[in-house]
Amino acid sequence: MTEEENKAIENFEKRLIIEKYTKNIGTPVYIKDIETILNLMQKLQKENEKLKSKNQDLLKKLRNRVKEVKKLNKYSLYKIEFANLNKQIREKDKIIDLMAKSWKQDDTRTVEKIKQYFKKQTKEV
Repeated sequence: MTEEENKAIENFEKRLIIEKYTKNIGTPVYIKDIETILNLMQKLQKENEKLKSKNQDLLKKLRNRVKEVKKLNKYSLYKIEFANLNKQIREKDKIIDLMAKSWKQDDTRTVEKIKQYFKKQTKEV
């Protein structure tokens, strides 16, 4: 606030106090002080409207950002699930390899045939 606005508010407050505690009827109110206070109030209202508008914009941006974060979290959950599935597949491949090796340890061609057999069986199911 400017010095003039502060002085107008002080004068106005003083007059209100005098009016409240004395029986002085018709304490003079200066139009200039009232105009200054009204201008200050209008200026503060405009600033308040600007701040409200900025807050609305920031709120929209925040909501959009929250939506984006939720999407990213959703995709990261999918990524984790795919990683778990890939791990399970690798473990099952190891089991098939060990089973094939245990049946015919010496013959590598037989191991490959057994692997192919099980792979074909899984594709058919």
